[in-house]
Amino acid sequence: CTLRQLLVDGVFHADPHAGNLLKVRQDDGGVRLGYLDFGIVARIDAQVRDALVCAVTQLVFHKDYRAVADLMGELQLLPPRVMQDQRKELYEAMERTLTAALHYPTSTGNEEMNVPVLLFDQLLEAMVRMIPQFQFQLPPYFINNARGLSTLEGIARTLDPEFNVLQIMYPYALSVMLENPSGSEIVDRSLQQLIRNPTTGRLSRRRIRKIVRDSAALTGYTQRQVLKDVLRTSKGRKLARSMLMEEMKTRVTFGCGGNKEHVKTATQRRKRGGSRRKTSSTSTQSSKFLQL
Repeated sequence: CTLRQLLVDGVFHADPHAGNLLKVRQDDGGVRLGYLDFGIVARIDAQVRDALVCAVTQLVFHKDYRAVADLMGELQLLPPRVMQDQRKELYEAMERTLTAALHYPTSTGNEEMNVPVLLFDQLLEAMVRMIPQFQFQLPPYFINNARGLSTLEGIARTLDPEFNVLQIMYPYALSVMLENPSGSEIVDRSLQQLIRNPTTGRLSRRRIRKIVRDSAALTGYTQRQVLKDVLRTSKGRKLARSMLMEEMKTRVTFGCGGNKEHVKTATQRRKRGGSRRKTSSTSTQSSKFLQL
């Protein structure tokens, strides 16, 4: 419920202490979370919500501090001038800040489950120290959200000492990245950074498989279920088609030694074969490409 407020609805109850929360029983026997006292409510712009999703994913997926720093403008935390003139210094400061604010558990050999614990107090303190150098702006949504999430995390940890807010946010953020229901350019750009090799710029099967494995491991769904959920959306199908086309072009080009005539012939052959096999759906093809 709170996660949906923050990342989907854009209206966030920023004072969720125990006295403002109720367990509400439904007519069907189910239970829902109820909120009281809407004296402190934060509103989050769509651009900020998209940037939050991208920041969480970039951070957990492969500790990309620079990618997170590049999102500071979209998060309304830095003026454009700083993003243009002090980018190198910002990268260094952001790496120090996030290194201090994130606690990574001892590696268990399972890379996909190594989700860090975010220390909200240390994050806020470090960002306050960055204000003089970078003209950091801490808008009301940021302070209220940090305080609200910190309060909720404290309540959750009294019930489950191992509770980790990023472990809850990460799979949700991944699903938003893959489906991109709002058609956000920020999300599209960040997703391309995630699924491509940073050196060659080509699609990385290893990275794509990791996204699917992470989503499955942290949600309890199978990898096949994760793929089906993504491919049910128009954005997910579009992404899968573009990935398949790029993979085919790469295979044809490198498989034929780069000979243009061979490439043309092989491409025509693929097209003719594809037109005859109308029963082969994009979903099936995409699943085969993405699965282990």
